[in-house]
Amino acid sequence: MDLPPSFFLEFRKNINGSPRTINSTLSAVRGFYNYMLRNEHVAQNPLRDIPPYKENAFIPFIFSRKATDEILHAVQKQIRCAKKYFLNDMMVYTAIMLLARCGIW
Repeated sequence: MDLPPSFFLEFRKNINGSPRTINSTLSAVRGFYNYMLRNEHVAQNPLRDIPPYKENAFIPFIFSRKATDEILHAVQKQIRCAKKYFLNDMMVYTAIMLLARCGIW
């Protein structure tokens, strides 16, 4: 039984969830139809021309140079001088500083 593209447009409207959830669901069904097409069980993929929903873009929060310096200064003040803790604290500070200065954090 071949299902028309209109069936999947209606199916897409009735899926509850975010655009990412809907696109993931349709991607799985599209993949299944591609498999069926390769094995010659169907003549065409009815989802071929159905576009995905536009997903919300994630906009990261970026600290200002001053805020980054304040955070690094606060972390630096927390470095303990006792021999037992110094290397570990310095390692954590160095990792945070590298992340901040490289723009990863």
